[in-house]
Amino acid sequence: MAKKSKKKVSGLAFNALGIAFIMAILPLMVAFVSSASGIASDGEPSTSILPDSAKPTHPSGEPHFSWVNNGENVSSWYFTNHPSTTSALAAYNCLYIKEGICQAEGANLYPNTPSTSGYFQNPYAAGNLAGFRSFQAPQTHGDTTVQTYAPGPMAYRGGSGDGHFTFKTWGAYYDLDSSKGLDELTILLLDNNVQYSSSNSIFENITFNTKLTLEYAGESITIDNGNIRLENKLCFDVLASNWGLTCGVGFKITYDLNSFQAHQLQTINNGDYDNTSMTFDFYNFEKDSGAHIGSTALPFGGIDSFAFGLEARFVDVQSLNFFVKGGSLVIGVVCLGVALASTPYYDPVKNASRGSN
Repeated sequence: MAKKSKKKVSGLAFNALGIAFIMAILPLMVAFVSSASGIASDGEPSTSILPDSAKPTHPSGEPHFSWVNNGENVSSWYFTNHPSTTSALAAYNCLYIKEGICQAEGANLYPNTPSTSGYFQNPYAAGNLAGFRSFQAPQTHGDTTVQTYAPGPMAYRGGSGDGHFTFKTWGAYYDLDSSKGLDELTILLLDNNVQYSSSNSIFENITFNTKLTLEYAGESITIDNGNIRLENKLCFDVLASNWGLTCGVGFKITYDLNSFQAHQLQTINNGDYDNTSMTFDFYNFEKDSGAHIGSTALPFGGIDSFAFGLEARFVDVQSLNFFVKGGSLVIGVVCLGVALASTPYYDPVKNASRGSN
């Protein structure tokens, strides 16, 4: 009686297994390495990184806050409704800022200047709002120079457009541990000038896009959160005659660095956070109805100031390096093995066929 031959593994079947690995297993391995910074920082809380006392200084004199883009150009409305009391119309240059440059309009205006030289920051004010320590910064049209030259009290136009609203700050103003890697950064924005009840009609659901760009010595990393939906409301306890809940226009957003981004940042700045800039960008604002943002309240929109704070979660640099470098090495070795197995140099299909004869 003839012996049954063993079932042979066809080359096509083996290639199918290789394709299955590439499409199914490899993405899981990459996802694990990508999220390893979260694993390495497990248990570490997100904490405020603002200083407890007076604002520190930047080594090169960079401001703690500067507008890069402050919405749409509505300066003509201010020119018409709040004309300058002097001939120094250059004071109005920074009512519209685009890519960090004040956009002058009309006759007799001086050449445009960078926003950091013509746009004055409000005085530093550290405080605890909505459970977070905060800096104070000018709202989109909160230019103190313009308000000085405008006749009488300035009135807000009622809106600043749907973005881009972009502002920059620097790591030197925060308590960032140079020996640790950055795993996530959370920003809290609040218009602390007026407080409301939780049910006030000023609060509504909005959608927008946001991203954070970390830059050091000309190299940058962008954490793009894409399109998000939230309510423009932050509620917190205040002490009046007794503790009570109050709310303000604001929101809280977390930017989560994956392992590769956290490792890349450490590679770029080597822990030098003082000279690392953080640029926050918010744009494409819409209401739930799909309509443009119009006069919807935003924490940074207005002619006054708003409060912003930063929280961070850190990861041990050695653990991060182990996961990223070790994980990448394992993925590389496995991919090399799969690729080599499909070549004449190593052919398990041929060997299996030989063994079955």
